[in-house]
This record gives sequence, C-alpha cells and structure tokens, in this order.
Amino acid sequence: MKISKAKKFKKNSDIRKFYNENGWISLKNYIKKEEMISIQKDLDNFYFLHTKKRCLNAMVYLNKNNKKLLHKLHTVSKKINSIKKLVNKLSEFQKILFNKNTTVLEIYVGYMISLPKDKRLVYNFHQESNYMKDFKDILNIHFPIFHQSNVGNGTMSVLSKTHKLGNLNYTKKRYSNNSVTDLIPSGIEQIKEKYEEVVLELNVGDVVYFHKNLIHKSNFNYSNVCRPVGIGRFTNSFGNFKTFGNFKASTPQEL
Repeated sequence: MKISKAKKFKKNSDIRKFYNENGWISLKNYIKKEEMISIQKDLDNFYFLHTKKRCLNAMVYLNKNNKKLLHKLHTVSKKINSIKKLVNKLSEFQKILFNKNTTVLEIYVGYMISLPKDKRLVYNFHQESNYMKDFKDILNIHFPIFHQSNVGNGTMSVLSKTHKLGNLNYTKKRYSNNSVTDLIPSGIEQIKEKYEEVVLELNVGDVVYFHKNLIHKSNFNYSNVCRPVGIGRFTNSFGNFKTFGNFKASTPQEL
C-alpha cells in the first residue's frame, strides 16, 4: 500500500496516458478556491437554517440524535446549485480524456458524508459499473469539500490498474440492515495480492477522476469529524438511467 498525493500535469496527453494506464488520476488544485468556498458556505447556511449548527457539527450531532433528519437534510442539500454547478463543470474533463468534444450526460451529482467512527457508510472494494448497469462509459468525480482527505479520516483507496479487468461478477454484502450495500468483486483476495492499493490523499481543491471498472473503496473514518466529498458520475453513452435510479432509491448508499 502506498499514499499518493495529487499532481499537476503539463500536457493533456500526459493526463490521458496516466488515466488510461492506472484507471484514475488525481489533479492538484484543479478546483478554484472561490468555488469551494461557495459550496462550503451554502452547506453551512443550509444546515444552520435547520439545526442552528454549521454543516460538520450538524452532521455529527444528527448522526447521534436524529439519523432520519440527517438523511433528509443530506438528500435535499445535494441539490444545492453551487454543488451541481461545480460538478457539471468538472465533467468537461471528458473532453480531455477523449481528446474531442463529447456530449456529456449527468448520471448523478451530490456529495457523501463519511461519518466519523461509523461503519454503516464505509464501502468495501467495488466497481461503480456494478451499481450503474449498461453504461458504456462512466466518468467518476471525487473531491474533498471542507478539509483534507487522508488515511486517518477514511479517504478512498484504489487498486491501481484493475480497470483493465473489465466488469467483474460480485458478491452482495451489508454490514447491517441500515448500512450501504457492498458489491464485492469475485476473487477480491487474489486481486488484492496482484494489484497495488493506492490511498489517495487529497487537499481541498484537488480532484480525482476514475474509471467505472476501477476497484476502489472508502475507508474507516477514525477522526471525530465528518469528511464530506463531492461526487459526480457522467457518461457520453445512453445507458440504463432507470436501473440506476431504482437502485439508488432502494439503498442508503449516498450518505
């Protein structure tokens, strides 16, 4: 296992080469400071309006005292315009990857909370392609919102280059009745022995893009603070949007 920090690339061709080889790329200071401040302020104001606490404190408080309200506020606040505006802007990265203009379709935009010291919302190794069926391509976007993502607070890990394995069969598991649903690739123990696990350390302003078949996971948040991360999923293919919508509605996967 190694820790990887975001980098800057001089040429788009270098970006494409790294992404195609590894199935992911982490870009340093790719998001403007004012764009992140706008999202932070909007989330703080939204949670304060409903709880009299700013976002991070409200999340911790509600997770202990009112999980139903936390789920409701999280679901609604994913629609905040500053989040959708930024993530849709980041989706234009597809044009760099494919080296041409493409028609970008939104599958999903929002953010995940990553609650402190809570196993319910920690994903085991999985592929996004098993949660979102029948899309020829999916560009996944991931970026920290309030503070650095690191080993201590549960940042994501990837098994680099596993996107080349294609879409794998899986075993469905859940930690508990109210936890996320894990779709764990078949033969994951053997895969872990063959492919290097890379832990992605991200500062606010960094962004990770990754392939739909890349095997990755979230990690346990050992800190006392939530680790919200913005997420987006985009395609330029006409996949089964209905299947993804139904699956999302039936599980608490986005908290």
